[in-house]
Formats: sequence, C-alpha cells, structure tokens
Amino acid sequence: MNKTIKSIKIGKKSLENNLFMAPMLGFTNVAFREVLQKTTNISTFTEMIPVNSLSKDSNYCKDLIKL
Repeated sequence: MNKTIKSIKIGKKSLENNLFMAPMLGFTNVAFREVLQKTTNISTFTEMIPVNSLSKDSNYCKDLIKL
C-alpha cells in the first residue's frame, strides 16, 4: 500500500495534499478548524448543519459556522 502524501484536485480546486480531518460532532467548531489550518496542511470540514436551525435563527449551530 502506498502511503505517500500527494496533491489532489477536486473540480477546479487544487489542494496541497490529500489529508482531510473528518467532521466530528462537538469538536469541529470554527476555533478548532482554524487552529488545524494554521498549524498543519490538513483540510477540515464541519459536520452537517440542519437547515431548520439556520432558518429559525437558532443558537444551536452558531459556534460551528462563520457568518
């Protein structure tokens, strides 16, 4: 098995490497993702955000997203 770090292209977007941080409920908030992006070359994602919590102006997801 080849375990090398390679660049990757997704559509028109090119990334330096093929390392991704999986979304983890309760851990992948904005601050955590920013620390990873500033200290590593790992691409990060947040967990899925329920659309009804955004449309009802809920505080449920505000720490997960940047508006």
